[in-house]
Order: sequence, then C-alpha cells, then structure tokens
Amino acid sequence: TLVPAIKSLFPTQHAGTEPPGRRTMSELRRRKPSNGDATTSHDTNDDKHKKLNESIPSILRAWVSIFNLVSQKVPSIQIFGLDFTFAVASALFLATYRGIAYLTMIHILGWPVHLRTTEAVSSVVGMTHSILLLTPLFLALISQPYRPSSKLTDHPQWYQSIVSALLQFTTGYMMQDMILTYFVCQRGETNILTKSDYLIVGHHLATTAYMTSCRVVGAGHLGAMILMY
Repeated sequence: TLVPAIKSLFPTQHAGTEPPGRRTMSELRRRKPSNGDATTSHDTNDDKHKKLNESIPSILRAWVSIFNLVSQKVPSIQIFGLDFTFAVASALFLATYRGIAYLTMIHILGWPVHLRTTEAVSSVVGMTHSILLLTPLFLALISQPYRPSSKLTDHPQWYQSIVSALLQFTTGYMMQDMILTYFVCQRGETNILTKSDYLIVGHHLATTAYMTSCRVVGAGHLGAMILMY
C-alpha cells in the first residue's frame, strides 16, 4: 500500500509529452520576435552604427557630413552620368573666397589693382585649398589597407564618400583657378597668356582628367590621393 501512495506523489511522464510550461524546440523556432526583441535588435544596430562613427576621425566625419549635405540640398549636376555636384559647389566656394581675399587685399591692405595682386590672391586660394585638403587626405590614406588595385566599392560607404569628396574638392579648385586666373583675370589685364600660363592650364586639365577617370572606373583613387598629397 505504500508503493502506490509514493507513486501518486511523483506522476509518471508519458513518452512524447513535455513538462507543463516548457516549450519544445520547434515552438521556440516558430516563435515570432516580440516588440521587445525588435527593440533590442534596433538598439544593437544603433550601437554598432555609433561605434562605427566613433571609429572614424572627427575631421573625416565632418567632410562626410558636408558631402552628404551638399548631395541632398544642392540640385544634382551630372556630366555624362557622373556626379559633379560637390565639385561645382567647391568651385563656387573657392571663387567666393577668392573674391573676398581680392577685395581685402585691395581695400584693406592697400595692394594696387595689378596683375601681381591677382597672382597673390591665386596663391592665397591655393594655400587655403592645401590647408583644408592635407589633413583629411592623410587620414583617409592611413585609414584603409594599402591596395593600389582595389576598387572603391571594396571599402566602407563612409570611405567612398570621403574619397569622392576629396577628389571633387580638388577638381573644383582646378576648375575655378583655371577659369578665373587664366581666362578672366590675367587675360583681361594683359590680353595674353604666357608659356608658363599654358603649362599651368595644361596641368589643371590633366589633373582634372586623371581624378575624374578614377571616379569613372571606380579604382585608382589611392594613386590619385597620393599624388594630391
């Protein structure tokens, strides 16, 4: 009589059944993620994105932000299917800076209205372009493994944006320097281009063609940036 009483205290589990409150593996696999799970996943992605942004140098983050802002706010400028929006925006920015520098040198610093003043202003714009370019260019070059033959699409999206921004910024500088200095300012004052002028114009055209070709083929950007540096 004691054995049945003891067995009644510990009911036998039949084969193929699960203890109450326990889910089978198939049920766990079929269980849809709850709102809490989705929120956790979203938070994890945000954390990864935040860590990625923190790993990018602040100067490069600023360049990427400016590049994206111009791409979103300024009407797109396409030439043969290639985007030149940031290049044109950079050319307009540097041309405005050139005008301010010219007026400052004439009306505040007392420089004469002369060809030498135009050349000095051109040098000021060139130095400003270099100062703005060199630090992000160096950081971009050391941020990725050195593989000269790699495609631009092999790199992270933020790196693709910074490369495009730097190449277009220099393209914009070449455009405004060539047009304003050698086809407007100097030709308007002397009505003649010297041999050195033609060499500089040729340099600007060749540099622009080289940087643009890297963007067209989607490779060769490392060589272009090394030469820019």
